[in-house]
Amino acid sequence: MDAANLLIAKAAEGNSMACSAIYYQHKDKIFNTILYLVHNIEDAEDVLQETFAEVFKSLSNFQGKSSLQTWIYRIAVNKTIEFIRKKKAKKRWGLLSFSDVEIEDDISMHPGTRLDKREEAAQLYKAINKLKENQRIAFTFFFIEDFSQKEIAEIMDISLSNVESLVHRAKQFLKKELAKFE
Repeated sequence: MDAANLLIAKAAEGNSMACSAIYYQHKDKIFNTILYLVHNIEDAEDVLQETFAEVFKSLSNFQGKSSLQTWIYRIAVNKTIEFIRKKKAKKRWGLLSFSDVEIEDDISMHPGTRLDKREEAAQLYKAINKLKENQRIAFTFFFIEDFSQKEIAEIMDISLSNVESLVHRAKQFLKKELAKFE
């Protein structure tokens, strides 16, 4: 058994050191992806916790058909979609209200966003946030996280041609949206 599979087996048995190793190996990339999708640091931290709680709860079911990273991303995407849907439902009923300023502040705090580009980044994130859910996820994985379309298809559990279509439509929409700001 190779080292990666041994680590997974130990974590599935509940070994806390193995669980910590998996968590620290993947948490930063997963967090950044979630943050790009939810645009709020506290929300991203909550979704990250839910993601890894599910990872460790379900690790004994991991079959190795994809890489561990791809499997964790799939869980993260599902948890993020679940979170976004709950948040939208709450907004519809008037229980939550976020101002544009609050969203912009969270975006500008993201370590990948330079301070001198704060306004442009806010416009980009607002435009990305207007994308349909699957388009936003595919766009984020392809252009921001630099995944291949094949990896995105595995993570999202959709066909490669569907990923290509989602990315293309996202690009077209964003070109049109961002042209309004020029």
